[in-house]
Amino acid sequence: MIIKKTIKTINFSRLEKKPSMFFLKEWSIISVSGIDATPYLQNQLTIDIISLPKNTMQFCALCNVSGKVLTSLVIFKCKKKYYLFFRSSVKIIVIDELKKYAVFSKVLIIDEIKLHLIGIRGKNSNNLLETYFKQKFNHKNHTYVLNKFIIVNMSFFKLRYLIIVSNYSHLKLLKNNFLINKFKILNNEKWLSIDIKLGYPIIEIENTSKFLPQALNMCALNGINYNKGCYKGQEIISITRFKKKNKRVLSWMISKEIIKDIKIGNILEVKKNEMWYTAGVILTYVYIKNQFTWIQAVLNNNYCQSMSFRLKINKSYILSINKIFL
Repeated sequence: MIIKKTIKTINFSRLEKKPSMFFLKEWSIISVSGIDATPYLQNQLTIDIISLPKNTMQFCALCNVSGKVLTSLVIFKCKKKYYLFFRSSVKIIVIDELKKYAVFSKVLIIDEIKLHLIGIRGKNSNNLLETYFKQKFNHKNHTYVLNKFIIVNMSFFKLRYLIIVSNYSHLKLLKNNFLINKFKILNNEKWLSIDIKLGYPIIEIENTSKFLPQALNMCALNGINYNKGCYKGQEIISITRFKKKNKRVLSWMISKEIIKDIKIGNILEVKKNEMWYTAGVILTYVYIKNQFTWIQAVLNNNYCQSMSFRLKINKSYILSINKIFL
């Protein structure tokens, strides 16, 4: 069955009117450096690290030997270090996997626990950042190193920035300045809501090693390079593409009420001919204005917007597909 593209049924544009600041405590960052850092990561990640342009960031995935995604991540290079930005729940798995083969290469892998991660988004945030840092930001350069800060322009689809702060005193100055300029401090759910809306897959520990990158919208995010050499899981990932074996898609789903007992990894069911069948798995979820539940899920690829879904463990709430990422 051909997947049908869906049309947004709810207007959430008012959520992004004011500039907002987030303390991204549920995210982690590690650095990889050394003489062999580039070829080493080339053999680990799904994109072509050798051809990664200077001062740019890229979405990609780290997979196991079976081609299943251990984590989705954002990678960028500053000076002589690569930085990997991903969810904290999978940090131990990621570090252990990267260090597994590092003994054969001249690389240094560091858990950058002393760095503070700040997210910025919303109207006028670009102008306020340019005024504070006295630096023009553009879409050609994604990364900027300014004094004790690394600024990553993540405004591919929506205006937002990741700011990496090296010490607490600079963090305090940054925070105070932003509060003076009427930035709102929001919880991490609002940051996650952008990822759900844009189709960036959130992989927590409950869902690591479950899905191929094609099922997680990585092709649309340019997060897979099919022309590079070998890396972990490359053969299976390539076969899946060329033989068109992928049977799953990333989806943005909505419930028009708050689902209180939802959990990451919950199974979803779909209604067909008055019967309910297993349909997919929840990657993450957020509550929007105490009225809606947004869900990011991986579904089988033969569903459309008109179908009804529910949680297997709680049959009280009905969900619908808001968008399928092809």
